[in-house]
Amino acid sequence: MPFPVCIILSLEMEKVSTFETLPDEMILHVCQYLRGGEILHSFFNLNSRLNSAITDFCHHVNLKNLTYKQFNFFQLVKPDIRSAQVCNSYDSLKVILGANNNRLKSILFDDDSTEFVLTSTNDEEAVSYPNIEELTVSLKTDKTLGSLFILLPNITRLHVDVDELSSASKRTLENVPSLVHLKDFQLRSLDMQWSLDEIAYILSKMPSLQRLVLDISTQDKHVVHGEKFIQVLPSTLIEIHLFIMYYLSTSGNETDTILSTWPSYIRVIRLPHESNRYGVIHTVPCDLFSMFIPAYVASSMMAGSKYTRKVQYLKICGKQCSSDINLILQHFHPVRTLTIGSSYNSHSSRDLTFSYLDSSWKTAFKEGIQKPQSQNS
Repeated sequence: MPFPVCIILSLEMEKVSTFETLPDEMILHVCQYLRGGEILHSFFNLNSRLNSAITDFCHHVNLKNLTYKQFNFFQLVKPDIRSAQVCNSYDSLKVILGANNNRLKSILFDDDSTEFVLTSTNDEEAVSYPNIEELTVSLKTDKTLGSLFILLPNITRLHVDVDELSSASKRTLENVPSLVHLKDFQLRSLDMQWSLDEIAYILSKMPSLQRLVLDISTQDKHVVHGEKFIQVLPSTLIEIHLFIMYYLSTSGNETDTILSTWPSYIRVIRLPHESNRYGVIHTVPCDLFSMFIPAYVASSMMAGSKYTRKVQYLKICGKQCSSDINLILQHFHPVRTLTIGSSYNSHSSRDLTFSYLDSSWKTAFKEGIQKPQSQNS
């Protein structure tokens, strides 16, 4: 009897396990020791079973510290990447713009993506990416928008969120070539105060512009004066959307006349603070994908929600109470992410965020913030 038993044990020991025979749990344990980008580069598209096992890694990818070869791999195999983390350096942005041998045409970084640090470009070292036709990006810079314009000579659609841009850099566009192909431009810049002259400098470099979206702050009364504002608009403009937070030192009477200065073909409404010296003016409709709105406008917003129908991401800022939030929410039926915070900064660590607000979530949220009021009354 012992002899055949020894033969069986010997045969069992000769069997060799391959990586593919490991259970999913063990494969995922191995993946814990690898970066997300390395996992995709190593295992994606080898077979359907491995694709299924690493599904979560395909949706949320950390692209930091990848080699150029690994980064280009993602452009070739096209995994379903829903969010990505990248290094926020200027060099990283240029690597992305030039990925896949300069064959990318459209790049979008959503509101949760990193802010790229943009540095100024010396003329003798200027590099451009004529392949890029559409770009949505957040920039954190004390340099110049001209650096971005130089990078994108053939851009047709540019949506940019800018932080920490100095007043001097907003005007240094004299020697920058015009973006002659640009048709759609969106600027969000809430942490700085823009003047009409600075807006005019930028728009002067966009001779073919057809769609303009400005989501900005200002202390310049000329920005909210319709007759003066329309003088800086390109003659090619067809569509305009404005959401402007203003802080004016003018008298109450002059502030009250803001709406009368706007032409009838640009419908604008005013949402004032009780002090009457600051508030919001915005166009109707106001087709922004994301919107930062001060809580004090809650009681003065227009009835209905059709004019805010495209807003998916909403942040309510400043001092607020539950009734303010409730009043504002009723105007934003399509919103999927709600953030509540004291600052207009889109990346504050103190913010409260509620995601995927479908109708049932909204109902529950509204009931929840109303209960404290009924208990205190």
